[in-house]
Amino acid sequence: MAESKPFVRTVAFFRLVKEVSLEGFPSRNWQNVLQTIHDDKVRLFPINGRDVDGEVFLQGKRLCLRLSNDRITAPRQRNTTTRERQPMRVRGADWEPTEECFIEFFEHNVFGMVSTNTSAPSHSTVARWLNWALNYQDSYRVKAVPMVNKQQWERLHEMRGVSVASVSLRPKDVEPSGSRILEYLWGAGRELGSNLRVELRISIERGAGNEEQRQRLLGESEAVLTELQNTPGLGVEKAEVRGKPDDGGPMEKIDLIEASFTRRTEIELTGTALDRSLNDYNAVEAVREAYTELRDALMTAIAADLEN
Repeated sequence: MAESKPFVRTVAFFRLVKEVSLEGFPSRNWQNVLQTIHDDKVRLFPINGRDVDGEVFLQGKRLCLRLSNDRITAPRQRNTTTRERQPMRVRGADWEPTEECFIEFFEHNVFGMVSTNTSAPSHSTVARWLNWALNYQDSYRVKAVPMVNKQQWERLHEMRGVSVASVSLRPKDVEPSGSRILEYLWGAGRELGSNLRVELRISIERGAGNEEQRQRLLGESEAVLTELQNTPGLGVEKAEVRGKPDDGGPMEKIDLIEASFTRRTEIELTGTALDRSLNDYNAVEAVREAYTELRDALMTAIAADLEN
């Protein structure tokens, strides 16, 4: 009998800009663009040393995109009684383990995506695949950049220093590489085992002699935000900092997850205990729900470009 089981993944949002100048460009009708390659064909291109295939599919009344790449190692399975572990076998010589991401395009060249795992194709890969598939040349070539709440970023950057930082995550397969705080939490979690949540709270003691520490914690906070933007799906569940603005005033709190336009979303898996997976419908619905929630903030974030 079929059963479903919820699991949590991160929906993230990005914007396509010009590849070289990183400038925005007039909004393209991505439904019309995708229609030109909506032909039930899988297009495969070598990207970053891996074979990445993509296919346009219809979900409801809108065209979406699905990309997949090879998974370097096969998933493992365990016996629930003996706890013996064995690799899972693929169906034959022509099959290989894979990871997928599901993408939907919205207005003003914004797209949302959710992935089966952190080793699935990234937002950068989405843009490079589009350049190949659509034969984009010169000024038409695109690059995907993370959407960020510029107001929140500026508030963080203009702080005199950060006095308190609280961060928690559930360690995933991919190790963070740009933030010492996230690297520490990931390492501690992996050392202890699976199915756990690791939390770290850093507090700088009061006193004029601790300004250097506050500045260093500010730098670490900016690194966490950058990592959240560039590597969705790390399992970060909380990332909050407190500090005083450079021009004085009371202590302010900034939620770095809110600033990065990502949403941790519970998604239903379909199938039986033997073949549970993330299907097209549930993946795209998760992206659409997150977009509905964040649309106004996303449009505000690119308002300056839209006025030009």
